[in-house]
Amino acid sequence: MGARGPVRTPTAILEARGSPVARERSGEPRPAVGVMPTRPSWLDAEARRAWAHVVEQLGALGVVGAVDLHALALFCATWSRWRRVDKFLAKNGETYAATTREGDTRPTLRPEASLSVALLAELRQQGDRLGLNPSARARLDVAVAAPTRSAKPRPWALLPGAESPKSPPASPAPEAAGA
Repeated sequence: MGARGPVRTPTAILEARGSPVARERSGEPRPAVGVMPTRPSWLDAEARRAWAHVVEQLGALGVVGAVDLHALALFCATWSRWRRVDKFLAKNGETYAATTREGDTRPTLRPEASLSVALLAELRQQGDRLGLNPSARARLDVAVAAPTRSAKPRPWALLPGAESPKSPPASPAPEAAGA
């Protein structure tokens, strides 16, 4: 029997919210984020393309770490398998003419069509766990650095050979009285 109730909120997110529940928890693993996982060599070409895309996107969000290797590999392998099934169905159709015992022919759903539906359901679940859709990303809590601003925009710096304007000359020092 599977786990009941809502998925447990990670302690790091509870701490960011200031929840007192975070102090009650201990022993939760905290994987290093930002250390990119190494792509498994056994992934096929389609899965390797998916890997490159997904790791780049999740890395930009700052939510992927080396510990995510197996979850990412599973997602990419499932994606590759679904693509193969989808291409087969695009070429051969979702049904075929089957002959009944009476000699009649009737359209019958290909087993690959059912497999495609199952793989899509698995991809949706895996994608949710990895934050690969807008609603899943909304549940992630990632600290984003605020954009830095310079004190003053300097449009002249974009012009080739242009120098920045010099500061106005300092006003002359007042002369000492009685000199």
